[in-house]
Amino acid sequence: MEALKNLIKALLDLDPIEVEVHLKNGEKISYSNDDSENSLKKWLKKFDLDQIVKIEFKYEDGTKISIELPCGEDAEEEDGEDEDEDEDED
Repeated sequence: MEALKNLIKALLDLDPIEVEVHLKNGEKISYSNDDSENSLKKWLKKFDLDQIVKIEFKYEDGTKISIELPCGEDAEEEDGEDEDEDEDED
């Protein structure tokens, strides 16, 4: 997880023009370059990475970087396992 935190910090240091954070509860929060970079970093520190499903970075040159965090994949796998259990009962 420490490597993931360092990656996110490095991407923030590249001064994105917009950052979208997708939370596990379905909420999506956007920050633009008008917002204080420090406030975004402080906000991200408030949340456990377990609560964040995806972070998207958009840069002035048109580059877009999207990071999907492991908690989103785990949730999808659990759903698939439930379906398999139902099929075994037949």
